[in-house]
Amino acid sequence: MTLPPEEQHKVFLEKALETPSEAPSEAQRGESIEQVLETPSVVQSNEIVEQPLGRPWITYAIIAICGVIFAYLNLAEGLPSFNRIATFLAPSGTQIWLGAYWGLLTTAFVHLAFWHIFFNVMCARDFGRLIEPTMGRSKYLIFVIAAAFVSSGAQLAVSNETGIGFSGVAYAMFGYAVAARRVEPRYQGIANQRAVLWMLGWLVLCIVLTLTGTWNIGNSAHVAGFLFGYCAGNIFTAKAWLIPSRICLALLLVLTVMSASYMPWSQTWKLRGIVAKLSELAADAARGNPESQYLWGSMRVRSKADAPDGIAWLRKSADQGFVPAMNGLAWALATNPDDHMRNGADAIKWAEAACRKDNWKTAEYVDTLAAAYAEVENWDQAVATQKLAVSKLTSATAARKSAFESRVQQYLSHKKMRE
Repeated sequence: MTLPPEEQHKVFLEKALETPSEAPSEAQRGESIEQVLETPSVVQSNEIVEQPLGRPWITYAIIAICGVIFAYLNLAEGLPSFNRIATFLAPSGTQIWLGAYWGLLTTAFVHLAFWHIFFNVMCARDFGRLIEPTMGRSKYLIFVIAAAFVSSGAQLAVSNETGIGFSGVAYAMFGYAVAARRVEPRYQGIANQRAVLWMLGWLVLCIVLTLTGTWNIGNSAHVAGFLFGYCAGNIFTAKAWLIPSRICLALLLVLTVMSASYMPWSQTWKLRGIVAKLSELAADAARGNPESQYLWGSMRVRSKADAPDGIAWLRKSADQGFVPAMNGLAWALATNPDDHMRNGADAIKWAEAACRKDNWKTAEYVDTLAAAYAEVENWDQAVATQKLAVSKLTSATAARKSAFESRVQQYLSHKKMRE
């Protein structure tokens, strides 16, 4: 029988809290998680030392923020401000390089899938309500913010994007608990050997899934988050492995700064200005600008893999009456080398609409109509229309006369136009 996700998570924690030498009794089993997570005392030299915890308000705030953002991104897509807010919360790598540095922090709180936010906030809750009271709220807040920057920065440095989600920070919490358990017995229950195997096993599995192309996961964020938390725990709490931990932490901080400002190993970073313009063009197309839809569609239709998407964008622009898009859509439907992309009848409809709206003045639009007639094998009409296209050439377009005239012969030979 499959348990609900909440029960699975509780069973996992219960198993993680067991030790090979002494499993909990039946009376203790139902209380083991709460004893570790809620008890106001720790064991020190066979004595119970009372330590009031208070409520982990920052942890609760993190969960609330993640929840509000998740709800907004999944329920508010139709609102006018949606794209602007979504871009602010999760800017692209190019936008970060051009100044949206806050994205290294905000993307950690962005989730789109329910399973993603569920397991991340469960980890944040379980680790956070142990770490926050023992570390102190102000230090804990700094720790979370720094972990978000470091994990997102590492992912950006490797993949040109930050990825989304709180898992990098969750791994930082886990790494801190592993290091701090040497001097904080409270962590020994949730960061025991079995929990370590589960967390590191999941980390390795995610790497394998990414390498095999099964699932694309932000592994760099996970690894960097764990190293950050572990090194911070060693330096500030356990007072162990100080020199290697300081070196590792310094390298992580340098990598974070470089990921946002200087990445000469990345071709995307080198072309960030061009990429930014393309990103803005795509965003403007998504906002409904017909000219941007035409330009964006014209670029994408040239790629075999992106041709369907490109035709869809051209159609959106053509539906708004943008004449160049009508012509571009007709040309793509008449000449695309992929049989599945062509539609001669549709090409004729859009080419005729473009010519009528243009009052038959532009030679290129008439040339497209001729190609559409050829696609449906109406050869007489194709030849006549192509001759009309030649006659429409002006001094500014005379350089195309040779190509236009060669198409007359092509259609006389019953050969279709292919781009």
